Amino acid sequence: MSTAYAATLAEWTRPIAAHALLTKAEALTGLADWGGRRWQEDRFRYDFRVLCESIESTADLSAQGRSRTHSRLITMLVSRLRYLAARKGSADADGQKIVAPLIGTGMPRAGTTFFHGLIAQDPANRAVAAWEAAMPVPDDAIDRRWALKGPGHLYAWDELLIAFPDAKIYINHRDPGKVIPSIASLFAKLRSLLSDAAIDRFELGQAQLAGWEYAVAGYAAIQLTEWRYRSLDYQRIQSSLTAAQSAVDADGMVRVVIARHEPGVWNWLDTDNQQRVFTILRWQRMQPDGPALQSCLRLTTIDRLRAGLPVGTRWIRPEERAEQLANRIAAYRRRIT
Repeated sequence: MSTAYAATLAEWTRPIAAHALLTKAEALTGLADWGGRRWQEDRFRYDFRVLCESIESTADLSAQGRSRTHSRLITMLVSRLRYLAARKGSADADGQKIVAPLIGTGMPRAGTTFFHGLIAQDPANRAVAAWEAAMPVPDDAIDRRWALKGPGHLYAWDELLIAFPDAKIYINHRDPGKVIPSIASLFAKLRSLLSDAAIDRFELGQAQLAGWEYAVAGYAAIQLTEWRYRSLDYQRIQSSLTAAQSAVDADGMVRVVIARHEPGVWNWLDTDNQQRVFTILRWQRMQPDGPALQSCLRLTTIDRLRAGLPVGTRWIRPEERAEQLANRIAAYRRRIT
């Protein structure tokens, strides 16, 4: 560990003040370039000052919490200075391209760390160790696929895909009814280690619910499963549809036909010749002021289907179905290769 990082482990009893911490980081590294306009230095300095003032005025830090907070902030500041200096010293930093990284996300406590650890065991993947994420340093040229993960990606899908348009993305799913209490419990424990303030667990849970509700709303899908809730073969047959893949009727509704045989409509979910299946609705990042997700089921027969669907329903020809399934298979392969 460098001297600059080692110094962050010292006990700290003074206030958490932005100017003092910035000055200390500069002294520890011998660096003073915080990025300028390109790296939004003014915004960074403003946000950092607000953060420090908020910590001092609301956190009620314990002695241990003050030292640990100081350590974390200094580590962040030292890392920013070293990172920017490394970029400035690299002639081709802007020309380097990360090709098709494997990026995982999902709500915290949903198994993302466990699954990412499993992926990291593949020698073909280059994962980032925790210490590297906290203390980034220049690396040699990487000839392996980057494997990255972070729950925070849920808040910035558009920006992530702008930066990495060819990224292979996976999402860990877990019942939010179990995730939110688990996050709140973890945060309550961490706060008790750093702050003397009383913890309102109900308020903490409500805050987590509100925050993650925003992050995981914008995606809607319906999927068929067998009776053990194992997904049907979504590569070979059309056993699931997202909102983007579905045809929307004139009234704004999405009507899906679940059938064992071809019904001739675009929104067909194939049961793979099974007589009994279950439907699962999934949704992420739906706009709070948008239409509510509702579902209803109606039983009918193929010969009565056309009369039961609204005018304007998108019907499909055999050649269109073949193209639809071919595009589905191609998209699946892009995600996993």
